[in-house]
Amino acid sequence: MIAVTPTGVLGYRRSMTPRPTARQGAVVALVTSLVLLVSGCFAAEMNLTINDDDADVAYTLLVDVDRLVELAEALGSDLPDLSGLTGEALIDQILEGEDPCADIRASLPDREVTVSEVAEGGRRGVRCTVTGVPFDALSSLGDDTAIRVLRDGS
Repeated sequence: MIAVTPTGVLGYRRSMTPRPTARQGAVVALVTSLVLLVSGCFAAEMNLTINDDDADVAYTLLVDVDRLVELAEALGSDLPDLSGLTGEALIDQILEGEDPCADIRASLPDREVTVSEVAEGGRRGVRCTVTGVPFDALSSLGDDTAIRVLRDGS
């Protein structure tokens, strides 16, 4: 910035606002790209089907393998070949052997949990399903769950 000094001489004054460097810009671009990549890698969804006397609960965990591979490549990480894995094997690999239905099993210990494989588009994973859940047990599905079923005319 050009400034006039008290003696009328022109001079240059440096701005007090720091300018972003190319390195800082690259870091911001990289972080933004990674956030966008990660946001589409995993999906978790819980569905409730309300029946006359009870509810069916389905918890689905899906992985977009193509996006996960893109993320690993962007991070320079080696990822085992996931292309031939079934949905259940894929989730097992990512969760390092932990049960993907553990939370729902713990929340509904008296109920049988059925695990099935899911393939939706380019995503694969598992669905944990519990049928015949009494309405009063729905509030035990997690710490953040607040479900109450009301019937008209009862």
